[in-house]
Amino acid sequence: MNFAPKIATITTNFLTYVMPKKNKKEKVFIVYIPMDSSNQKSKSPKGQLLADFQALIQAHYNDDQLKIKDFADKMHLTENQLYRKIKALTNQNPITHLRLYRLGKALDLLEHAPELTIAEIAYQVGFNDPNYFSRAFSATFGMTPREKRRAFE
Repeated sequence: MNFAPKIATITTNFLTYVMPKKNKKEKVFIVYIPMDSSNQKSKSPKGQLLADFQALIQAHYNDDQLKIKDFADKMHLTENQLYRKIKALTNQNPITHLRLYRLGKALDLLEHAPELTIAEIAYQVGFNDPNYFSRAFSATFGMTPREKRRAFE
């Protein structure tokens, strides 16, 4: 059985990966891919809320001191409101959404910036602990950052 992730679907702003598991259900996760919003039509209030949240993530993902409270304050919501609304729109809590965005950026850096060390990539995408970054990366993509980098070579 091939344990490499495969792309299941591509929607407007999200890429869905399916990770096969040995003797278990497949693990599905979603990685946010920034798209050019200039050509998108007017959005519903819910779509606008999600777009605003994603724009904040895009602008501040590399800040390792970032808290969901900071997002909520910038969006003029309480933490509970933000959590509930993002969970309803994406089926992920805001922290998971932020972590997946960071890991997606790290994946891009692993592929396109071979001169950077794994620790430098971890710091650039907002993780303040390279060991935690490696564990989160492995849990999400099923291989370590080093193995993924070798796969890109």
